[in-house]
Amino acid sequence: MDSAEAFADFALQCRDLGYPAFKIHGWGDGPIKREMQTVLETRKRVGDDMDLMIDPACEYDTWADALKVGRACDDARFFWLEDAYKDGGVSAFAHNKLRGLLKTPLLQTEHIFGLEQHVDFIVSGGTDFVRSGTRITTSLVC
Repeated sequence: MDSAEAFADFALQCRDLGYPAFKIHGWGDGPIKREMQTVLETRKRVGDDMDLMIDPACEYDTWADALKVGRACDDARFFWLEDAYKDGGVSAFAHNKLRGLLKTPLLQTEHIFGLEQHVDFIVSGGTDFVRSGTRITTSLVC
């Protein structure tokens, strides 16, 4: 995809094929304004009947960039914002702060390992949705 319009066109094609949701993976280290335009243009194009999500894969340079895109997600009524900035998705405190300033739910924990860090995100309010997978391992000591 080479533009906000191209993302929106593809989302519209997916909607017309019957997909109920569309997740955007943007340009990584691209300009934040272009990422915000993609969020807004995609919602404008597909209307309100499709869930939209965005996953920057921890590539926005700063927490402030994540806040800017998150506010665009709020305006566009996104279903979630996932792993937004370059902390690697590990700071439950920072994500709790971000979560408190946005209406858009956060999805975290793809890039953290271990049961303890997942529980920390849940208990501290650093995420709305939790990704889990085979990387979570526990051991029992008897």
